[in-house]
Amino acid sequence: MFNFNNITKNFKYGEYNIKLETGFIARQSSSSIIASMNDTKVLITVVENDSYSFKNFLPLTVNYYERSYSLGKFPNNFLKREIKQNENEILISRLIDRSIRPLFDKNYFNEIQITIISLSINPDINPDVISIIGTSVALSILDIPFYGPISTSRIAYINNNFILNPLKNKMESSSLDLIISCNNKTITMIESFSKDILDEILIEAIFFGYKNQLNIIDCLNEFIINVKNKIILNINNKYTESNNLYELISNIVYDDVNIIYLIKDKNLRKIKIENIKKILLDKIDDVLSDYSESEILYHFNDIEKNIFRNKILNNMIRIDDRKFDDIREINIIRKFLPRVHGSVLFTRGETQSLVTITLGMMDKNSNDRLLFHYNFLPFSTGEISNIGYPKRREIGHGNLSKRSILPLIPDINIFPYCIRIVSEILESNGSSSMASVCGASLALMDAGIPIKNHVAGIAMGLLKYSDDKYIILTDISGEEDNFGDVDIKISGSYNGIMSLQMDTKINDLNINILKDIIIKSREALIKILNIMNNNISKYDKKLSKFAPVINTINICKSKIKNIIGKGGITIKNIIKETGSNIDINDDGVIKILSPNNKIYLETLNKINNILYIPNIGDLYIGTIIKILDIGLIVNIDDINKKGIIKKNILTNLNKKFIIGQKINVKIINMNNPDYIKLNFN
Repeated sequence: MFNFNNITKNFKYGEYNIKLETGFIARQSSSSIIASMNDTKVLITVVENDSYSFKNFLPLTVNYYERSYSLGKFPNNFLKREIKQNENEILISRLIDRSIRPLFDKNYFNEIQITIISLSINPDINPDVISIIGTSVALSILDIPFYGPISTSRIAYINNNFILNPLKNKMESSSLDLIISCNNKTITMIESFSKDILDEILIEAIFFGYKNQLNIIDCLNEFIINVKNKIILNINNKYTESNNLYELISNIVYDDVNIIYLIKDKNLRKIKIENIKKILLDKIDDVLSDYSESEILYHFNDIEKNIFRNKILNNMIRIDDRKFDDIREINIIRKFLPRVHGSVLFTRGETQSLVTITLGMMDKNSNDRLLFHYNFLPFSTGEISNIGYPKRREIGHGNLSKRSILPLIPDINIFPYCIRIVSEILESNGSSSMASVCGASLALMDAGIPIKNHVAGIAMGLLKYSDDKYIILTDISGEEDNFGDVDIKISGSYNGIMSLQMDTKINDLNINILKDIIIKSREALIKILNIMNNNISKYDKKLSKFAPVINTINICKSKIKNIIGKGGITIKNIIKETGSNIDINDDGVIKILSPNNKIYLETLNKINNILYIPNIGDLYIGTIIKILDIGLIVNIDDINKKGIIKKNILTNLNKKFIIGQKINVKIINMNNPDYIKLNFN
């Protein structure tokens, strides 16, 4: 718990004033600060469990919560309170996590929970940047092996100029949305979305962001030093690597693991590695009795990693016999599912994505025309685990794939549909999100959506042995991702880059190596785009016969009430009878979505009949709705207008009538504004 008074630090960052405060709020936590960027303000708390318990991973939890009150609003749900994280909160949580995780010491295993709460949000200032900066500061004032702080910035590219931390409204005119996090030595995280931006411009933007953040780190360090000078430090336990245990395990398993990595088949390697782990754990009661299962597996993983990396370095070829720039075999099957609106089965090596397209009508309460849902179920990696709501990784990969595809989507005036893309990952051995991007681009063309070109995606990796000795890998497998140092997912067209996402496990990535990776990715993207274009290079001219039909008609504003009817009865009946979805706006624009063209024409006919101005002599079918002394009140079904057959006409007929009875009628007079005069036909 804190035992000091309020400490603050103010400094300029681009167009913003940054303020850091600590010492007076949330003092039961291990550390807490309030970080402000102008009038966007967040509270960051860190709670560390310093009771030592060895784990073979870092149990780090990061949660960002956006409170409705910070925007001056009520929560938009029935209970009128925040219930669970929405997608935006999850994406910001992931940005924070990915920025800070590489900077923890590899031998530190204490459980840490970081909670970020929005207190005040200016809609023009996104809270993600200040949340990342504040989190790194909150960690840095603790006595834990965290190599921060980090600075984060958003870079825009407007009129051939880079802008540091622009206002949100300026981003609408920017061809680039780049977020970059770094400490004083290296970049720790990149997330970039753009529209066909040239590789060299993106590289220049990364350098621009990196250079403009370094002086901010000095300001953060001044605050941290000031705080630490006034804190009674608690020395927390941390795991210290045992070289003796590493050597002991290595003596037992090294030769066997080394032989296993001569096997080319991934699944066979996996089985044999698991068998060695079982044999090793059986020795807990013998030569390894002083150590826990977690400690043994931690060092076994290090041994496996070192063997894997050294084999690639020594042989200058990958474990699966690929060259460093080789892409795994690609197979594309279009129209894989007969009744969906568009589908592609995209397979790259042992990674497989089934991508489907569903077309629908825009929800008038939403501006989001493109939905992208990425599903990663455990069978895709041959595992058994619980299945529930989409996990953070699935939401993050779905967002990355969506932002990669979004620039392709035609304007709503050209293609008035809402589009849902679903990627089902059926097999996974690395780069499933980029397989989703390739599959989605192909599926859009398969569905007949008028996109101009394809977008492909590739995952690049890095094995860094020193600053001047490193290997760049193209189209990384799961093992290369697991044992590698950097994972960079890049999507783009022939013209430029759409997205770039970088995660790193090291805290000494040279920015020039990053530049080399981006340049090499261009060669891979061109290869994949060529394969995709050989399969389909132009969108199908016709939508699927199972796709809904959307059309727009315009009517006079004064006629809107006729279509809607009293209490909405008329439009509800049309929807019920046809199965179409009908949306009418105040300007008289009617959007009709029908399951097929036949039902669309039926719906259109009903609307036209209502709008039709009848003439004397027109023949219709009517329904008797009232029997009065003055005659029969009849609803003329096709045009939804009321008419009357006078009593004097009825007296000549020796007939009985009932309510609901259908009769053939003819219009004989239209002078009465309340009822059209009718006769029997």
